[in-house]
Order: sequence, then structure tokens, then C-alpha cells
Amino acid sequence: MADESGKKPVAFKADLIEGYHDAHRELLAILAEIVDATDVSRRSLAYGAAADEIIGASEVNKRKVIANNLRLFEKKFVAHTIDEKFHLYLYLKALYKTDDKALELIRQHQKEMDNTRRDALELVEWGLDDDADHDDEFLARLVTVTEAVRHRFAADEGEVYPLYKPAA
Repeated sequence: MADESGKKPVAFKADLIEGYHDAHRELLAILAEIVDATDVSRRSLAYGAAADEIIGASEVNKRKVIANNLRLFEKKFVAHTIDEKFHLYLYLKALYKTDDKALELIRQHQKEMDNTRRDALELVEWGLDDDADHDDEFLARLVTVTEAVRHRFAADEGEVYPLYKPAA
């Protein structure tokens, strides 16, 4: 599909949306692992004083699990959103260049995903800080970001992805 300059910026890929669905599931699973690791010490505390030794060891492991998964999430989320920007949104903007309603929807979704990406990456930065305390505040922000990511993915899957089709 050519843009207004006559160049062919992005080609239709039949498996693009399927790949995005897979990426969404993987990213949400990583976030779930971070939530589980963040909540591990509270679950351990439920076992009382006998768990004190376990808690010390689990706290070190928890920080590693959280840090590793935050880095993995950051890498895969940034790659996913960049891929969407260049393979989905640019394609859709060219495909629907004469449909103001569709263009507005596409732009709105892209803007909302940009905001979600910013919030998620701020959380990653905060969580990877050497002095980060993965406490109730971190867990609350993590849950908020996870819900925002889940909402964005569902909105894209329900409203934007159906617009993706081969050019006529």
C-alpha cells in the first residue's frame, strides 16, 4: 500500500495480529509473575515465626525474580509497542487515510498505548532502582499498570485489530 509520497511503507502481514495476541498473553503472564513475586513475603508471613528464615531467603530471591521479570517485561513490551507503531498503526493510517472516524480511533488507541507504555516503563524504572522496596505501594502500582496494560490490549484486540486487513 503506497502512502501519499508513493512509497510503500508497510506491507500487510497475514500473521501480524496472531503474533500480537501471543505477545499480549506473554506480557500479561510476565506481569502476573511479578505480582506473585511481590506478594510472596506477605504470604510467607502468614506462617508465623517459623517462616522467618524462609522469608530472608525468599526476599533475596523475590528481588531477583522481580528484577529479572521487570527487565524481560521492559524488553518485550518496548519491542511490542514499537512493532505495533511501525507495522500496525502506520499501515492502518495509510489504509484508512480517507476515513476520518477510523483515523481518529486509530490515533486515540495509539495515544492511549503511548501513555500506558510511559506508565509501565516508569514502574519498571522504579522497580529496578537499587533502593526499591517492593512493598504495598509497589504492588498497588504494579496492579494498576497491569490492569491498564490488560485494558489496552483488550481495547486494541476488540477495536483496532479488526481494522487490520489487506488493502483493496
